[in-house]
Amino acid sequence: MRHIAKGATLFAALLALHIHVAFAQVTGFTPPDGFRAIPLGLAGSAIAFSPSGKLAVATDRFGGGAYVTVYDTWQNGRTVLYTVTAPSGANWQFIGALAWKDDDTLAIAENGDEDTLFEAKLSAGTVTKLVPSGTLQNVADVVYDVSSDAYYATLANNPGQGAVVRVRPNEATPVISALGTGYLGGIQMGIDGLLYVGDTNDPFFEGRSGVVWKISPSGLVIGSLSLAGAGGSGLSDLVFDSEGDLIATTQRVLSLLPRASEPAQPFGTFSGAFPFPTSLAFYGTGFEPYVGNGVLLVNGVFTEVGGIFALQPVPEPATLVAVGGLVGMLAAVVRRRKPTLLVALVALASVALSPAQAGGWADRVLGYEAGGAAAGFADPLKALGAVSTAHQPTAPDNSGIVSIGPRGYLILGFPLPFLNGPGYDLIAFGNAFYVGGNINRRYQEPGILEVGIDVNGNGIVDGADLFYRLLGNPNPTFSFAGVIDPGGRETTWGYVDVTPIDGSGNPFLPDDPFTPGITPGSAGGDAFDLDWAVDAQGNPVYVPLAHFVRITSAGNWSPEVDAVAVLYPVPEPATCLSLALMTGALLGVGRFRRKA
Repeated sequence: MRHIAKGATLFAALLALHIHVAFAQVTGFTPPDGFRAIPLGLAGSAIAFSPSGKLAVATDRFGGGAYVTVYDTWQNGRTVLYTVTAPSGANWQFIGALAWKDDDTLAIAENGDEDTLFEAKLSAGTVTKLVPSGTLQNVADVVYDVSSDAYYATLANNPGQGAVVRVRPNEATPVISALGTGYLGGIQMGIDGLLYVGDTNDPFFEGRSGVVWKISPSGLVIGSLSLAGAGGSGLSDLVFDSEGDLIATTQRVLSLLPRASEPAQPFGTFSGAFPFPTSLAFYGTGFEPYVGNGVLLVNGVFTEVGGIFALQPVPEPATLVAVGGLVGMLAAVVRRRKPTLLVALVALASVALSPAQAGGWADRVLGYEAGGAAAGFADPLKALGAVSTAHQPTAPDNSGIVSIGPRGYLILGFPLPFLNGPGYDLIAFGNAFYVGGNINRRYQEPGILEVGIDVNGNGIVDGADLFYRLLGNPNPTFSFAGVIDPGGRETTWGYVDVTPIDGSGNPFLPDDPFTPGITPGSAGGDAFDLDWAVDAQGNPVYVPLAHFVRITSAGNWSPEVDAVAVLYPVPEPATCLSLALMTGALLGVGRFRRKA
């Protein structure tokens, strides 16, 4: 029982660490309930997310030399992918806005010397002026509309003279003029097909609340939304989150229009004298309090914050309190040496965490390097979400896979941490298949799977995090003719992309990785157990909870990934009692057990 006490103490310490990190904030901003503010150490003017989560940040330079930096991610530990500068013959001073057309095409609005819109093709290293300089005087913001294959730009002319212009290569068409009462700012395209245009509504800076105009792409004013309910004044930028809520930067507060409707609500407050946040950018899914992995970037350079920071939902406080209290209960059980009660409670935990519960899917890419992957299969977003139901054991569905070359890697994140539960804990789905329908002969390209622990709780993969390999058969093989499994036992297990998929099966029912064929009712794929974890020296390590999955090649071949499912995401508060007791007990026992 002494080991269980040690486990309970460790678990309590880890819990305290995560509580501290979850509610750490930036100086100068108080987030709304259910969210945390994360300092990023970035400064600039305009910001924008690409469809895959690349972050573009503009840096102004008075007199010339402004530029745009494109990072692989918004998270700390990011790396620079591209630096975009003005093309020959152009001078950039002030970059008013950025907008992504696709993951390789970035629009850059310059309103210092050029007053026009540029388009950068990142992989080609080219920057093109879309319309002549001076065409877009006072360009303030820009958005790309896929339905019309055009950009829409706002012009912040004198009060009451704002305009919206549609821009295509060598074409600038006025949409509406003499719009608003103040200066125009942000522009977004709503799911209703309307343009949402921000107006300071405060031409003499008297503290009046901003207004959002709703305009058809043909230039008809449909209506307006007031931000008065939020208590801020003016308006600089606006953005939609994944739920269709509209968020705007206004003096002293962020203003929220739930589902783009009144009344507006404050969404966090700034301190300091006359604080005014500027640019916004949103990426991800789910942005309700305590729910989802969406992130809102806010440029607070003109506030006490002094730079760009991120807002994300935090875990439900009731969950943290429940787990903390239950760890204490476990410690009390241990001190009083009540093994019978402890065993009973652990049994309750096993029932609560049964595979019958719905699992979860990877929902974000935290790192990817193709490393020699086949052309046309290098989109890491293909690994997100549910596995394709079109897979057959002899004919995989290759339309939704990402390839990891012999020198590449893929790191995935999940909506919630996942636990070491009873039985298998996660399933990776690739595109292996049975050769000629023979379940003893498989085409496979084995990949190594590691699980990562977010030690500092910052939601990203950095040098502080720990990764442990889930070790399987130490000698995987690859053959275009198919791997032969003799003697009624699969010879390769504990690797990604070695077991075929049956799209008609249950993706949360693990296949038995030791027996040829797919377990009846299962969707197949490769099941893994956190109990298989080893450190860099090959020593067993107990992992009670993990946050990330990293996949690399196990040899000179290119494993594919369609999806990764976790079977025991951190549950709701109602099941925290059983979770805390089971985790504490397992931490104490700490036995390494290979399931066979």
